[in-house]
Amino acid sequence: MRGGEPSQPPSSPGNMNRFFLFSISLLLFFSLLPLQTMAAEKEEEKELIIISDMGDTHNLPENSLSALKKAAETADFLHIPLQKTADGYLILSKDPNLKRVCQTDAVPISEMKLDEIQKLSLFTAKGGKMEKTDERPLTLTEAFAAIEKPFLLDFDWEIRDDVYRAAAESGRLSDSVFVCRAGAKKALAWRDSQEKSPGIMVYQKTNIVFTALSAAKALQGQPNAYLWLATSNPYGVIFSELVTGAGGKTAGLCLCLTDENLCGKRADTDNYREDAAARGYNMLMTADSKGLSAYREESVQARQSLDLLLKEEKNRDLPEFKGRNAKDFRFAYTNALREAEKLSQKGFAGMRECQDAEEALRRAAKAIDENYDLLSQGKAGATITPARITICVLAVIGFIAAEGFFYRHRRSD
Repeated sequence: MRGGEPSQPPSSPGNMNRFFLFSISLLLFFSLLPLQTMAAEKEEEKELIIISDMGDTHNLPENSLSALKKAAETADFLHIPLQKTADGYLILSKDPNLKRVCQTDAVPISEMKLDEIQKLSLFTAKGGKMEKTDERPLTLTEAFAAIEKPFLLDFDWEIRDDVYRAAAESGRLSDSVFVCRAGAKKALAWRDSQEKSPGIMVYQKTNIVFTALSAAKALQGQPNAYLWLATSNPYGVIFSELVTGAGGKTAGLCLCLTDENLCGKRADTDNYREDAAARGYNMLMTADSKGLSAYREESVQARQSLDLLLKEEKNRDLPEFKGRNAKDFRFAYTNALREAEKLSQKGFAGMRECQDAEEALRRAAKAIDENYDLLSQGKAGATITPARITICVLAVIGFIAAEGFFYRHRRSD
């Protein structure tokens, strides 16, 4: 004992708590090591793929022939959900019944026959009201026959063989991707058991990072195997680079922008397309394929402009940086150059991130040019930087506080 303090036995609650916290810390440290490695080994992203969700639903009935044809003008894939009728046909429908889209009773599609369904009319929402149209629910076979664009087929796992058979009979296995709402290993086993292996996209809805990482790792290196991530936590790590880095090693990483509750959209995000693209998603599902197509084109142009500037700057003959103040110019320039090169290595980079990177590089290069002579001599003048502003502000606050303290002290004396 020391100073009259009783010593704690090895098994005391205090020591046990410290041992518990130490063990948890070690576990977290070693569990995060593979995540850090994945982020460091992140592969280049692919080109941005636009997936239309059930057609042009802003102006036309969802899953209607006209809506799908309109979306096919700008989308790369058409996402269509499927339901099976009582007599074995596959109908395009997101809901298990047609109450919402046909204004009928909520009779399950699985209990209806095709001839009953074909007598119904699709409705479209305009100005807050549902309006009846001349279009009727489509079968998968009709959609295949009318539209040549690739399809993303979404269905309950139980009818997977029916969907496969319909695609095979229509000769569309080669340009169809099957959304598998099952585990990644289970989906791969099913695909590999088929006579002709189709493309698959594993739908993973989770808030647990290790679950998402497990799915991504299972799909890595698999041909035509894509991952669709969804989570209800907009600030969770599911949408961080830890997971998207692993998902980027699959054939494609998908995010559905039509459901704000499952796509990580945050209240402080003004342009979610940009945010999703910047985080590594290269397959975006949208209800506005025309708008997303325009964004993709603008992003490509911004990237080309950045690449031209980067090509010029790589040939720059920098002066020697000797002076202490000149290091600020060097740091700003090399950092801007590094960020530009990082974007240049991506298969797709967002419009805003390219524009911001170009502006930062131009600003840093201009500072070099304007101070070239002084930099060459190592005599560049002091520059105003955020760090220096912070130091000055803190110094002023400290001075005022000290003055106040001594003033009150003199008054009390």
